[in-house]
Order: sequence, then structure tokens, then C-alpha cells
Amino acid sequence: MNSRLLFEASRFESKIPLETVHRIFLALALLTFLLFSASVYKESRILFGITLIVLSPTLVALLWMRFLRFFWRLKPAPLPPDASRITDPFSHVDFEMAKLFASVPDFFPETLIIALFDLPFGVFFLSRLGYKKTDIVPRLTASVHQPSDIVTLNSAEAVIRAASSMSLKRGHDTLDMGNVFMTLALLSPEFKNFLNEEKIEIKDLDHLSHWYSLSREHAARKGITWSLKNSPPIGTDWAYAYTPLLDKYSEAVKTGVSEEEHLHFLGHNKEILLLIESLLKKSESNAILVGEPGVGKHTIVQGVARMIGRGQAGPLSFMRVVKLNLELVFGQKSFGDTTGLLTSVLREAEYAGNIILVIDDIHNYLTPLSKTNISEILVPILKSTATKVIGMTDSYGYQRSALENQVIMNLFEKIDVLEPDEKRIFEILTDVASHKERRHNLFITYPAIHKIFELSDQYLTTSPFPEKAINFLEDTCVFVETLGEKTVTAEYAEKVLERKIGLPVGNIEKEEKGKLLSLENELHKRIIDQEEGIAVLSDAMRRSRSGLGSREKPIGSFLFLGPTGVGKTETAKALSEFYFGDEERMIRFDMSEYQKRSDVYRLIGNPDSREPGQMATKVRENPFSLLLLDEIEKAHRDILNLFLRVLDEGKFTDAFGKRVDFRNTIIIGTSNAGAEFIRQSLVSGVPYEELKKNLVDSLLRDGLFKPEFINRFDAVVIFKPLSKTELVMIARLMLTSLGKRIEKQGFRFELSEETLDGLAEATEKSVFGARELRRIIQDTIESPLAKDLLEGRYEKGETIRI
Repeated sequence: MNSRLLFEASRFESKIPLETVHRIFLALALLTFLLFSASVYKESRILFGITLIVLSPTLVALLWMRFLRFFWRLKPAPLPPDASRITDPFSHVDFEMAKLFASVPDFFPETLIIALFDLPFGVFFLSRLGYKKTDIVPRLTASVHQPSDIVTLNSAEAVIRAASSMSLKRGHDTLDMGNVFMTLALLSPEFKNFLNEEKIEIKDLDHLSHWYSLSREHAARKGITWSLKNSPPIGTDWAYAYTPLLDKYSEAVKTGVSEEEHLHFLGHNKEILLLIESLLKKSESNAILVGEPGVGKHTIVQGVARMIGRGQAGPLSFMRVVKLNLELVFGQKSFGDTTGLLTSVLREAEYAGNIILVIDDIHNYLTPLSKTNISEILVPILKSTATKVIGMTDSYGYQRSALENQVIMNLFEKIDVLEPDEKRIFEILTDVASHKERRHNLFITYPAIHKIFELSDQYLTTSPFPEKAINFLEDTCVFVETLGEKTVTAEYAEKVLERKIGLPVGNIEKEEKGKLLSLENELHKRIIDQEEGIAVLSDAMRRSRSGLGSREKPIGSFLFLGPTGVGKTETAKALSEFYFGDEERMIRFDMSEYQKRSDVYRLIGNPDSREPGQMATKVRENPFSLLLLDEIEKAHRDILNLFLRVLDEGKFTDAFGKRVDFRNTIIIGTSNAGAEFIRQSLVSGVPYEELKKNLVDSLLRDGLFKPEFINRFDAVVIFKPLSKTELVMIARLMLTSLGKRIEKQGFRFELSEETLDGLAEATEKSVFGARELRRIIQDTIESPLAKDLLEGRYEKGETIRI
């Protein structure tokens, strides 16, 4: 196609847009129809003549519309592998790009960007990011054109060559408006400043460009020609045998041909093609998809079924893809009945010759000695050239089946289905968003998509991408629809997640900011003294909530060292209440119970007994929690090594190959080791920081911990023994709490200083600190008082003095 003709057509379209011509045509066509109908009804030659007169501009509008649509749909030539080999840059330009270059007086980046905002791509860009032209255009108009190698040439050809180079670097084989836009964005200093101020990265422009291309595909009308082209030939099924038994115990895999059922195959093109290649093999043409639930195994099978149903899979075209319902098959009275029925179903599929069987959770049916083991029945089918089988399982199921039934696993070709990368996730999400908009009658902004991706990655750790992001997007759309709003923004996504997990995830509000800044005071409402330790802890929490902490590690990890009863556990409870809203969100393990190497299986799960791990289960069920590891020094070395990865990477893999995520967990290890060292150092007046360094060195020399273990913690916090003054303050806290409980029962309460001093003196020399104080209060005050109340020694309203 002559590029000059393309540019001339684009100039004409700029003067009389295609949409305007389309409206004129519809109006004239309707008028022509009405006039013709009236002329026939009234048998009027005059009306018929007017009809012919009106018909002329109608046909002209139709021809003009067809002419412009021809150029709109014209695909540009693909780019050569090397941008330097481009001979005719304009041959790689589509109609929208031609409109851009034909509409500007010069080719400075700012001029082109301003003009681009009047084209469909620019309108899409602004609306999806929530901006107006007035937010950007004045800045670009006022900016001084900065010379560069590209803009100095002041030619469309120079810009096209630069954009082509950008396109090739990003792995594209054709030039599109997105690559032109990204090139202009990098060439314009003022627009680059705008993007930096708004925290918009080049990859965001890439995601938006892909979304724009998708939206054009969705908007393209599919007429009868498309429907006929993608339908199977008449009588295709008649060439194969009937399968009444198979039909009863299976269901056809849906291909997502309707808009409501449309599936998101773009992110799984690689796996879809690999699966088709496996099924095309001459013998043993079976495949097994291995991946965790939610990564897209079913989508891949549906994508293959879609290609087969459209005749796009070569020799596989128009075969039947059916999912075998083995649960229904195993509903027979006896195993003998089941095996007989299953054999008949599989033989029927083999005899038909056009069946691809899908078996979900296939590992459940391959375990030797199991009542559901169908290995012997499956082997002939897997070796048959007439039938193909697709199995689906997770990584643990595959490993178990490969270990227990290697022979049958060799008949499958393994295809790993992993979580998609960031680019593919955005491709899937933007595709999903286009359908959610139509279903819910909403407009979804790009910041909402971006926020859903970020929050899904950080907080929704129990399920994989893309499932968790798709579900999150649906929840957000439903929430916005319920509110009666029309636009889905990032703020709504944050609100949905906050309601789900019960924690703030958005920008730090004024009230929370005040609490964070005064965290020491909040903790000291429950913790007496320990000033240095509380300060270290508070600093780490502020770093995390402000976004400065690593997102690939736990929220915070601390090693509390100090004597018994000085507030280590109470500090953990107070922190859990402050950060997670409830001290019950604390998961506690006594590590003295895990002193043997085999005890690690109690934490991560036992593959032999298939018993889930206690820690793995509790953290999965409560990912937003504080994990307290009491007496951590007593755990076996192999168990401490397990925590090296947890503290460093924020995750570990359990015995069944499934990830356990600790990125939303605070981890605290406590130890009484070095208690006497702390006492002696304090008596000698050693400063806190020096004491901490000396204590850690002492623990390393004694071999209680390895250097790499201690270094994994965000901070080591030293808890000092309690003085008499501090014990008095703790006793006051404990008895004040008791007093509140007494007053709720209708009595008055008074507390004497003599009682507090006596309690402190009785506890001062105890090695158990506040724990001993708690025991003394229970034995000498609470127990006798409970007996007095039961015996009725106090009347309601009477003062109880302690």
C-alpha cells in the first residue's frame, strides 16, 4: 500500500471523522427506508423520486465509510529484526499513527503528544489514568523544545525510526501507537517530569498500550463471516461413533465463545501451544499440567478446546474435549462395578476416535492400593493412538505419583504451569477488566488495576496469581456497584482489602500516624520500663508501616533476650494488639518441645503420614499475625536453619511443596539465655548498646546461636531485670485491672501503697520477675477475695480495700 495514500486518507478522516460519517449514514439510511416505505404505501412517484435523491448521499456515505474503514483495518508491515535495516519507515505505520503525523505542524515531542491526546489512544490514556487534557497540555505548551538527535531532524521519519527501535527492544515485531507514545515520553523532558511526579513508569505505559490494543479487539464487531469461519463443518461429528455412556459420565469443556464466558488465554499462550504440541505426537500423545490451584490449568485446557473448536489446531481441529467425571463413576455399588463401567466408558471414547479426555486431580486416581486406583485401566488408553488424555495435578501430587507410579507417569509429557510474571498478570487483568466493565456497567481506572496487583502480591498470599487478582477485581467491582458509583479507583480497592483483612493498607491517616509516632507510649501502657528495647522495636515498626521496610521479608523480626518475667511475652502481646488490633492474633510455639531433628515435621508437615505442619497451617490460616517462638535457643539446629530462610525471604516451602508466606507476619523469638550475664553487666554499669554487643558475642562463643541466625533478625532487644520501683508499677497495673473487674460487679475498690510495696518486696529477689508477682497476687489477694465474695461478706456498693 502506498504510504502517501494512507496519509491522504488520514487527513480526510481528520476533517470528517469516521464516527461522524457513520452517524450520517445511519440517519440517511433510516430516512431512505422511511421514504421508500411511504412511497410504496401511498403509491407516490414523488416520494419514490425523493427516495432516490436521498439514496445517493446514503450510498456516498456508505462508500466513504467503507473507504475509511479499509485504511483503519489495514495492518502495517512487520518490522525487520534490526531497526537499521528499515528502508521505508512509513510502511510500518498504521492509520492512527498516520493521523497523528498528518495533523501536526512540526515533530517536536511536545507537539506530537498534545496532538495524540485528541486521538483514541490519547483519550484512552488520559481517561484510564484519571487525567484531563488541562492537567498536562499547558505544561507541554509552555515548555521549551529541547534539542536532541531525534527532534533536531524535525521529521516524522526520525520519530518513526526511533519508535521502531523502541518496539524491537521491547520484543514487538510491529510498530504501534503505544511504542510511539513511549518514545515521545522519553524524548520530552517536561512530559518525563510529569510522569515522574505522578509515579508513572515506562512499564505502566506499556501496560496501558496493551490494554488499548485489547479494547480495540473487544470493540471490533464480529459478523456472520467471522461466525461461519470459526464454526466446525456441518456433519463433522457424524464421521465418528456415538458415545452415549461417555456423554453420561463426562461434560464438554467450555470454550468461552460468548462474551460472558470469555476466558483470558493471552497470559497462557505458551502453555496452550505446548499442550497442543504434546497432543499432536504420533504415540503416547498425553500431557499432564502441573501447577498449584489458581495458576490457570483449567484456563489452558479451555484455551486448547477453543482453538480445537475453531479449527486452529491442525489435525486436532474439531475433536471433542471432555472432562471425565470420575466422582460419578465411583458412585457405583462396588469396585467391580466401577472398574467395569470405567472400562466401558474409556473403550467407547477410544472407539469414537475423536475424543480428548481431561482428568482433574489425576493423582487421586493413581495411588497404589487405593480404592480409587485406576492405573491398570488407564494404561491401554494412554498407549492408544486413538485417544488422548490431559491430566491435571499440583506439584506435590505429581511428585507423589511419579514416586509411586513411575510407569504411568512416563506415558505423560509434563507441562509446568507457573504463576505468570508481572507483564502477563497485567495482560490478564486488563483483559478481565474489559469484561467486568460491561458486566457491571463500570469504568475501571489503571491505578485501580495497579493497586489490585500490588495488594494481591503483598497481602493475598494464600492463593496464586492470576486467580487472586481476578477475584479481588471482581470483589472491588461488586463493592463499587453496591455503593452506586460508576468508577473503580485505587481507593476502593484499598477499602475492599481493609474490610477483608481488618488492617489499614492505604495511605497512613492522621490518627494512625499519631499512634505510630507515639508507639513507645502505646506500648508503655502495658510495659513498664525497658525503654531502650521499646525504642528499638518502635523504630522498626515505623519503618515497616511507612513503606521503607523490605516487602520480601516479615513485617519485623526480633530476638528478645532477658530473664524470665521481665515483659518479653507481654511486649509481644502489646505489639500484636497495636499492629493487628487484637492480642489474640498471636501464634505461640514453645520451642523447647522441638528439640529433636524429627520435630521439624511437626512444623512443616510430614510427607509420609500426610499430616499437615502445625506452623504451616496456623500461619496460612492467620497470615496477619505475630509469631512468638518461646525459648527459641532450645530448638534443634535444623529447625533454627528453617527460620534462616523465613527471616531472610519471608517464606518457606512445606513438606508438600506449598509455599507458606510470612511477609505479613511479625516474628519474635524469646530466650532466657544470658540472663545472669545481663544482671552482672547492669550491676557493673555497662551501657545498653555495649551490653547488647557483649551479650551477643557471649552467646556466639557459647555456641547457643550461629552468627547467620542472629544477623537475620531486624534487631536484638535486651530486657533488663526489674527493680523494686518497676515491680511496684507492675503491681499497680495488675491490681488496677483487678479493681476494674471488681467495680463491674457493683463494688468499690481501693488500693494501698503498703500493699504495693509489700508485693514488690516479696518479688524483688525472685528470678521469675513479674510472673512471680502475678502468682503472689493470685494466691494472696485474688483467691481469698473470690472466697469472700462467694460467702457474701461484701454488700453491693461496699468498698473493698486491698
